Amino acid sequence: MILISNDDGIHSEGIYNLVDAVKDLDLVTVFAPESERSAVSHGLTLHKPLRMKKTNFRISDIEAYAINGTPADCVVLGLYKLKENRPKLILSGINRGPNIGVDVFYSGTLAGAVEGYIAGLPAVAFSLASFTNLYWETANRVAYYITRLVIKYGLPPKVVLNVNIPNLPYDKIQGYKCTSLGGWEYRNQLEEKTDPRKDSYYWLSEHIVHISTGDDSDVKAINDGFVSVTPLSYFLNSPECFSTISQWFMNEEV
Repeated sequence: MILISNDDGIHSEGIYNLVDAVKDLDLVTVFAPESERSAVSHGLTLHKPLRMKKTNFRISDIEAYAINGTPADCVVLGLYKLKENRPKLILSGINRGPNIGVDVFYSGTLAGAVEGYIAGLPAVAFSLASFTNLYWETANRVAYYITRLVIKYGLPPKVVLNVNIPNLPYDKIQGYKCTSLGGWEYRNQLEEKTDPRKDSYYWLSEHIVHISTGDDSDVKAINDGFVSVTPLSYFLNSPECFSTISQWFMNEEV
């Protein structure tokens, strides 16, 4: 069985295409947010109950549940409900927009896959690297191909795949590349406004301030028309800094 979630919501075009892509590879069950939950990262709902409602999915014979929680909540609840028939694979997406560089720290799409990985299951997150005029057929075909390979070969332990798909016709895709996270950095911007009661409110937006395109980066792969496949781990250690930080405690008294 394959458990599928996302962060754009259960009625999004992306999750429809992901289910459509892989439905012939194994039995599919969907546990997804009832509404869009983009950029919630790996948040879990701890201070209110989670509620689940069976939902008519656009593809017949697909069992689907809408949940009032985050993508990580959805995978946790899905694994609990399917404990008698435990899924063999977790898929998340297909996200509308890229998840490259520092996006991975914000992405609810990636968090859904990581939650499966934490549970000891192979997991893949898929994103289509644009927000407009989307080539869903391309994303559909890429998702099928990658999922088929993961089912056939498995994944190394302690790895989740982050797949980003160029927004191009499929015949324009240059191939597939195994990549590392690139330098795709944002700065948050706040727009302050005043409501009719003279109270201030704020809209949060972001803009890209730096793009680094090393030869093996996900950013460069996407820009060059390649599908970017980035193996990720949740071990965020930075060993090259150990000696520097350790010197602080040797040089300074408490």
